[in-house]
Amino acid sequence: MNQKVFLLALNSLSYNLSKKKDGFIIGDTLYALNLKYSDGTRLRAQAVDDSKFLDIIVLNDSIVKIKDIKGEFAMIAKQNGDFGWIRRKNLCRNKRVPGLDKSLVKNEIVTPDAEYVRGIKLYGIGIKADPGASKFGKGEYHLISPIWLNDLTEFAAKNQSQIKIFVKNASGLSQKNAFEYLLDCSHYLFNRSLMYGFKDDLENLKMATFLIMSAAEIDDFPFGKYNEEERKKYREAFYSYWLSDQPDQKLEVLETSHKFPVPQLKFNLLPYVAMERFGINSSLSGLKYEDPLQELREGFKLSKRVDSLIRHFTSVHLGMRDEDHIIHALWNFHAIYHNLILFPDKNDLVNFSLKNAIEYKKYDPTTSLDLIDSKEKSKPISEVLKYDWNEGVIPPPASVVQALQKFISTVDRLKWYPHLSGGHFLKKKLIEYASRVTEEPPTEKNLIITNGSDDALILICHKYLNSNKKALIPLPTYEHFVLNAEATGGKVTKYFQKNIFENNMTEIISQLDYNTPDLVYLVSPNNPSGTVWQPKEIESLLKSYPNVVFILDEAYFEFGDGSSCLSLILKYQNIIVTRTASKAFCLASIRCGYLFAHEKIIEGLLVIYNPKSVNEFAQIAFSEALDSFESYYKPYIQAINESRGKFIKDLRDGGIEVYTGGYGNFVCVKIPKNVNPSEVCEKLKEKSIYVRDISARLPEFIRITIGLDMVRVVNALLEILKK
Repeated sequence: MNQKVFLLALNSLSYNLSKKKDGFIIGDTLYALNLKYSDGTRLRAQAVDDSKFLDIIVLNDSIVKIKDIKGEFAMIAKQNGDFGWIRRKNLCRNKRVPGLDKSLVKNEIVTPDAEYVRGIKLYGIGIKADPGASKFGKGEYHLISPIWLNDLTEFAAKNQSQIKIFVKNASGLSQKNAFEYLLDCSHYLFNRSLMYGFKDDLENLKMATFLIMSAAEIDDFPFGKYNEEERKKYREAFYSYWLSDQPDQKLEVLETSHKFPVPQLKFNLLPYVAMERFGINSSLSGLKYEDPLQELREGFKLSKRVDSLIRHFTSVHLGMRDEDHIIHALWNFHAIYHNLILFPDKNDLVNFSLKNAIEYKKYDPTTSLDLIDSKEKSKPISEVLKYDWNEGVIPPPASVVQALQKFISTVDRLKWYPHLSGGHFLKKKLIEYASRVTEEPPTEKNLIITNGSDDALILICHKYLNSNKKALIPLPTYEHFVLNAEATGGKVTKYFQKNIFENNMTEIISQLDYNTPDLVYLVSPNNPSGTVWQPKEIESLLKSYPNVVFILDEAYFEFGDGSSCLSLILKYQNIIVTRTASKAFCLASIRCGYLFAHEKIIEGLLVIYNPKSVNEFAQIAFSEALDSFESYYKPYIQAINESRGKFIKDLRDGGIEVYTGGYGNFVCVKIPKNVNPSEVCEKLKEKSIYVRDISARLPEFIRITIGLDMVRVVNALLEILKK
């Protein structure tokens, strides 16, 4: 069947379903159609399935008139006056075009059904109806972007050597494994391109497109145009072409001064069967739209196409065959590329620059300390507001300084190693401090002291992750942990929470069930959102997922609501709580942290723990600070919490959006869309106020540490944003 006849055939199958708009009404003149029987349809005596059939035949394409309608049946009258009941699905507004071969159609009657748009499923390829969408398109066009087609073929010609490597790797596998390999490679490269917002990574997007097309070429999807033996021949031809030892087949590029410059491309580089399936799918897609070319002509939001592509990727991974999901994914690849080139302004995804994306992956910390030391050295330190790293804003008490001075004065002690494992005197004080929030006090068997809580997190990652293990991390969060997890070679799954300023148990349970991780990282209060995980919530997770180890990073515990998961470590063997001296105790410089867990977990961690890792300065300073908690730090923490509330109110009163989950010594400030967050941070630096630009991972936001008096920061922000 030629293309013209095929498209006309699709056009002829334009049906209307609803009673008023899409359906038929009494008095309509229509055509009868039934591909199940070559002669046509027999009429019934009544409007029910078990009705007696009358001795009346309505031939296909006969003109009939509706006299009555009951449910799915219609009473029709032939032109000779005979009448009887017929199924409404055997009626259509357009005469059938000769040449539509029943063998093309997998569902026996090409009429509306509950599953497919217009009921059409040609060569085994169908399109499921979108709930509520308009279905007035006539399917007259192949919705294939010539920009995508030309660019993809040019890309294939230029990258033949790279493509051959992928095909060679696939060729040594079974058909199923080869298909999954190409699919997985495509999915990975698509995710990389998506991570950069596409705009800086179109090469990965094009390679991902070619690989999913290759997967569609070798798969075993029942594409009805060819039998199994014919599909096998096409697979062999695909492998033969790409595994050839011949040099890459390139065409000479005509001089640019030539009237018709032609780049190096060959259309036969694109897999043949995949392109056939793609073309049929494109024609069927036209049935979904009132104006089939509108979106290619005017563009659409990329997020819609990305969501659809990801859904079809998932369906292919799950082995679903209710429709040709891999070709639907390919169509979305093609639509995404077309829109990126012609309508870049409609890219509503997060547009990370490539630079920012790499910085996020590497965790480039961008500290302000060097700048402060050089630029602000002439100013009193009290005039410099270092509000970028959530450190304490007051110095430690005098007793800490005196204890350190005393230790330094005994110079001979500097030549010795520190007390091992943090020292018994510090352990004792930490157990006393921790017991404030536990019904049953932990012991030294439940505690490890580390060189900052970062070292505790590294220790945990090396214990529980490797190339065969998986970690789950809700975002946004403390990004250095992502680096720690990835450094082990483990598979790291990150997901952005739907509402980042509110924890959602249903959401994390869904992620746990779907990803089956070995390790989960949760921060409470979370940085930068300020949300808190309640002990009851965590306990339910510990019970439900006993084989998953949960890290509760309580670095900001003192700035929380008073709840802690420490009370769970004696009861459960799959939770680790980490804390630090850097935040509430204002001792970030001396690097001291600790973790609490069940003694079974501690025994496993001690195997790889370095007992010399905590220096003597840290042990002395933290020990003295713990003694001063009630008299010195507790009032300070209360003042910070009060200051946070006032800061939020003052900014909101000034028309500035502030977001927080309620806790932590920091808040997130949303910068208006017409203002660059990094420029706001630079303007604040000019006023000796240093805050954190987090817009690369949380678009439009900056994070500000809370001090005791935030008036300067409020006034500075109001001034900058008003300008």
